[in-house]
Amino acid sequence: MRSGAQPYEDRALKAAAQFFGRELLPLLGVREVIRGVAPTEQVRLEIKDFQEDFNFWMEKGYIYHLEFESDEIVLEDMRRFRCYEAVLSYNYGAEVITCVVCTGRKGKVTDRIKEGINVYRVRLLWLRDGDADQVLREAEERQAAGVLDRQSLVQLLLTPLMSGEMTRKERILRSLKMIRGEQEAVDEAEKRQMESVLYALAMKFLTKEELEEVWEVFRMTVLGEILVEHGKEIGIEAFILDNLEENIPRDRIIEKLIRRFSLTRESAESYFQKFVG
Repeated sequence: MRSGAQPYEDRALKAAAQFFGRELLPLLGVREVIRGVAPTEQVRLEIKDFQEDFNFWMEKGYIYHLEFESDEIVLEDMRRFRCYEAVLSYNYGAEVITCVVCTGRKGKVTDRIKEGINVYRVRLLWLRDGDADQVLREAEERQAAGVLDRQSLVQLLLTPLMSGEMTRKERILRSLKMIRGEQEAVDEAEKRQMESVLYALAMKFLTKEELEEVWEVFRMTVLGEILVEHGKEIGIEAFILDNLEENIPRDRIIEKLIRRFSLTRESAESYFQKFVG
């Protein structure tokens, strides 16, 4: 995951992890019971900031560490996974199992390396045999016929990890469209969780330019509306604090808020009370 995310983005990614662990891990062949989501950012000595994809506390007490790889797995990758495991285990005093979801159709993969007297292994999970194009096409046909069910929607969330002719950007966009347009199979809370999974995978796999294009669609989703509103609040808070530092009176700040952010007086006063007290 990318560092520097805003607080609500962190919450969105946590929601994605919760849904991914509960709904999608079984589809990847993981049958162990999850107890909860574990932290994915490990900092030691303030030198190296490790950013893992998904971590889960399992019922039996160990940590299930999930990584996605779209290219070949090389020695550097294995050493990175091994380092993640060591820091996780040291930080939380728990055993760690690393699973690598292999999403590429080409390239060399390995599940072990020998380092000195040690042999380090990961568990490989494969989705490249799944056909994203077919899954999306069948889901769109079912939705058009009014018979799309929840399980089909859940399966859409795995299409960015499958093989297929469509780009990942197109898979994410088409999946978002179906989730956003579904009225019967899931409620608004589940829509937001599903959108969070696609948001997390977009951040993992898409380029900056692709993310900007996908974000324009995310803005119209339930999750996007929340993220946009949160971004607006961050701007209002910064605006208020900057004005206070310049010793501008409260009533004058309220007037500036109304004009700058097109707020009602009641909303402007509410924001001032929220951030200043």
